[in-house]
Amino acid sequence: MTLEQCQARLAEIRLKQGTSRPIVRVEFRGTTFLGLVVEPDPERKNARRSPVPYGLLVLETPGLVPGPQTMIQIAALAENAIQEAEAIA
Repeated sequence: MTLEQCQARLAEIRLKQGTSRPIVRVEFRGTTFLGLVVEPDPERKNARRSPVPYGLLVLETPGLVPGPQTMIQIAALAENAIQEAEAIA
């Protein structure tokens, strides 16, 4: 997955969930991660425009108090690895 593909997928999920920090499910090397999205790789905003795969997807453990973060390299994700997750009750 490229950074642009990741950002496009997250934009779809943000729109559907109506929040800038959606809850997503990410499949990565046989493990499923569930968490709130922390802005992916904000440093890339001023970088050149090209389909580069580099960047990090940062997920935060959902809850009342911010929990540990999981960092996943976007280039290592399959194109369909990021899915919308159900809200946590």
